[in-house]
Amino acid sequence: ESSSPLWHSALAGKPLYLNLNLPTERATAPAFLDNMGHAIIIPLKTSNQVHGLLCLGLSGPMKMTTSVERNLIDAISDVAGNALYRAQVVETLEQRVRDRTQMLYLVYEIVAILNKPIHLSEMLHNVLDGMMEVVSGSSGFIHLIKDDPGAFELEVERNVPEEAVN
Repeated sequence: ESSSPLWHSALAGKPLYLNLNLPTERATAPAFLDNMGHAIIIPLKTSNQVHGLLCLGLSGPMKMTTSVERNLIDAISDVAGNALYRAQVVETLEQRVRDRTQMLYLVYEIVAILNKPIHLSEMLHNVLDGMMEVVSGSSGFIHLIKDDPGAFELEVERNVPEEAVN
């Protein structure tokens, strides 16, 4: 909601200090601050992007009132935002590594299938199944080129409607 202090802090990229004893600030405060007298909403940011918000409810008086104390909050905001950003990047990279590892495993499986002395039809079924798994395909087929120029023959198919292959 665009009128909430959380949204305001995220857009501004600056900590927001709320006196919840004031009716105007109480009216827009999130419900989890209902029993608090004050709140600090701290954006977790890098130099150009807010990645999250740290919300602190204070039941007692606001202690962060001097410019030095507020500069400390700004510094914490920057450090926490950078740590959050790095954690998100590492998580993304770890997921990419898992995805690539899975793909490499499937490629290895396909190569292993191709190196086995098996019947052509069985090998083509295994290759098609493996490739469909790699690309999360729901259907597929393999046509082989025949001696006749421009002629193909359906050799293997999975989940392809009959009218599409004939």
